[in-house]
Amino acid sequence: MKKQKRPRLAAGTSKDSPRVRLNYKAQGSTLNEFHTRDEFVRGLIGPLGSGKTFAAINEILMRIHNQVPDRHNVRDSRWVIARNSYPDLLSATIPDFRSITDNIPFSRFKMGNVISWDVEYARNDGTTVKGHVEFKSFDGEQDVKKARGLQLTGIWVDELAEFGKPNWDMLIGRVGRYPQRDMNPNARHDCLFTSNACPRDHWLAQLALQNTPVNWWIGIQPPGLTRVGNRWVENARAENINNLPDGYYLRQVGGKKESWIRQNLGNEFVHHSDGRPIHPDFNEQYHVADLEPLPAIPLYLGMDWGRTPAAVIAQQQPNGQWFVLKEIVLDNAGADKLGRTVKRVLNAEYSGYTISAATGDPSGTAQSQTKDETPIDIFTEYSGVQALPAHTNDFELRVAALDNLLTQIIEGQPAIMIDRSCQTLIGGLSGAYQFRRVQVTGSERFHDQPDKGPSSHVTESLHYLLMGAGEGDKLFTVEWDSEWEDMGRLQDAIFE
Repeated sequence: MKKQKRPRLAAGTSKDSPRVRLNYKAQGSTLNEFHTRDEFVRGLIGPLGSGKTFAAINEILMRIHNQVPDRHNVRDSRWVIARNSYPDLLSATIPDFRSITDNIPFSRFKMGNVISWDVEYARNDGTTVKGHVEFKSFDGEQDVKKARGLQLTGIWVDELAEFGKPNWDMLIGRVGRYPQRDMNPNARHDCLFTSNACPRDHWLAQLALQNTPVNWWIGIQPPGLTRVGNRWVENARAENINNLPDGYYLRQVGGKKESWIRQNLGNEFVHHSDGRPIHPDFNEQYHVADLEPLPAIPLYLGMDWGRTPAAVIAQQQPNGQWFVLKEIVLDNAGADKLGRTVKRVLNAEYSGYTISAATGDPSGTAQSQTKDETPIDIFTEYSGVQALPAHTNDFELRVAALDNLLTQIIEGQPAIMIDRSCQTLIGGLSGAYQFRRVQVTGSERFHDQPDKGPSSHVTESLHYLLMGAGEGDKLFTVEWDSEWEDMGRLQDAIFE
């Protein structure tokens, strides 16, 4: 049987012809705001099943329907829907799009070298709607050329966290070039994106959490699950929950890594990988807050050296609680630049505070082959702060010093809190600072030394700070006293 072509509705068609109607209602306040904002770039970051994909599809259809008519009374739009890979485009994005658009009259989906969807129909106000959508994959930075030459009204990038920033930047630059200004100077143009949460050091997380550009709006949806004590519970504020099966989020918890749950179901900006977090007791919702230093209480510094040096500034409160107030993370720099940066920060943000101790990686006492000065000497000279090496670089001891604080409660609060501005440190504690997995089949095995990276240097700076403040000594003293107490009991038993 010959396949019939879909009918096309031209301008002037009778009002009795089939109507185009979208059966859609935003299921949550963030989704609703996404549809009502006017920024040039609008995005949704949410957990699995939060309705962000269907929100984006329906937003495109509404933008096509409501495009400003040109001087010929045509509402003309040209869009690109993009994904990071062709298989993901075919298996996920396109089926979701077609689940809605295949039911729209006067539209046609076409597979081929160019995958596209076209729609044309008349509105009752006498205008004609014409929409053209193309589907493209951008598998790597080499595909940036696919965006060159495009003349677009709008774009939607599905799963932007998996998308290369050069490709995103190029696509944005192609929006606003259709319809041409002389044809429709008042036409509306939009850049949309949807994504799951990503690590805090990802470029998207930085835009969402710290440096959102002008004329951008990024909606961060409520989590599907929240942590209560040692268990996950469904969040009553989760969006799109009415369209999900009962227990949708909880039944996904079994057999998953904590970092996977936090990122994909809890909508947290954490690092997820096959590695094992070195500080698994860190919980961003629990250990992170907006902090202010108390006046007249000394500060502590911790430093790590190398070509990616780092430093942290902290303060111990009168009740013994630690506030980590500031991180300094540099790239391709030495101890001299770290020292100058620390000096500038102390003068600008902590004027009048004294430094109780500045403690660095003990390797900073080693002289280079070309200079007699050590990194600690150089840092002291340029910062004006007398730096000393930690009394030990024992990895297990300094990790235990921080772990001990992460699991303690002081007056109902965590024994250590991290200021929200310390994004690299938060990322490291959330899992980027990890034991890398050994690639073997059949079992989970991990290297016994941490995987080095930007987050490792700032996290180890915190280790050294705590060691210099005596937190490592507390652990050692408890062990030592316990050992001698047991020995004393043994001697008493012998001589009775």
